[in-house]
Amino acid sequence: AHAVHALVAEGQVGVWGARREEEEEEGGADERDKEWRVRYAGKTGIELRGCKEVRETVWGNEASFVPLSKQGLPRGCREMMWLKLSGAEDLKGKHPAGYARLMLYPPQDQVHDPGMAKAEFEIDKDVKRTFIDSEIRDTLAAVGRGRDSNTEWFCPKLKRLLLAYARHNRRVGYCQSLNYLGGIVVIVVEREEECFWLLVAMLDNLLPKTYYCDLSGVMLDVEVLNLLMERSLGPVRDKLEITHLPLTSFAAQWFMCAFVNVLPGPSVLRVWDCLFVDGHVVLFRVALALLKAIEGELGLATEMEDAMMALQRAKTLEIQTVLQIANGCFGEGVVDLS
Repeated sequence: AHAVHALVAEGQVGVWGARREEEEEEGGADERDKEWRVRYAGKTGIELRGCKEVRETVWGNEASFVPLSKQGLPRGCREMMWLKLSGAEDLKGKHPAGYARLMLYPPQDQVHDPGMAKAEFEIDKDVKRTFIDSEIRDTLAAVGRGRDSNTEWFCPKLKRLLLAYARHNRRVGYCQSLNYLGGIVVIVVEREEECFWLLVAMLDNLLPKTYYCDLSGVMLDVEVLNLLMERSLGPVRDKLEITHLPLTSFAAQWFMCAFVNVLPGPSVLRVWDCLFVDGHVVLFRVALALLKAIEGELGLATEMEDAMMALQRAKTLEIQTVLQIANGCFGEGVVDLS
């Protein structure tokens, strides 16, 4: 933690754009993908979550500066690693016909169900306004599919995913913010069946179930964040109170969307790498890191508008710096929900 504090304080890690090295050539990235596939293709999610190399790769090493192409999970292996780390691979193995049955033969009681009709209506509206084209392309580039890829597939694929989940979990059905989570899933994962199981793993096992049923889980976690700020970021918490900016006004979205639509797509991929390794506690660590990174600017705020502008700057934060702060200042022993 002291090392990260010192780096930020001395300007050696630029919060608004850390020093970067040039991307390595495609051949180098491909070689890294191959090495990881050979090393980890046969491992289980439990084995990967306990692997030192995987943990160091997703969080980064605060004492070293590495090319962007070596930060986070290898882009060509991210799909494989997410499916394993999340437990989606195991779920698919236990229910081999689950997705096809939901899509091809939905339960008869859902065919004329007003609740499903309403869900489909809301999904139709939301998929079209999930990401603008440039956001899809930027995230595609970050997973190695090329920024110039056609994006016409995005909305139909996302709609099918969200409908399948609504049929799978009728208690949740569909609610806003699921389109953002699903949007990242369909960009990273190519096959629709595996998209479905990844979303199921996230919503049913990884994130609190009460986030999307009645929002009570989100409100509870915002309160937990407030308590953590009282202990670790008192000046930031005080400034939000002074400027009358409620924590719920932004932190609820951070948690429900797992930082999608808050950070740029390529940065979200890095946060989710950590999320799949360490679980939902990562949302708190990243939230605290974002608030710490803007602590100086927020300290100058005198009105709510000033505080909101400081928060908007989160989109320009260098993600490697954010993760260094999250792990160095708010890692195990500091933020632990167990």
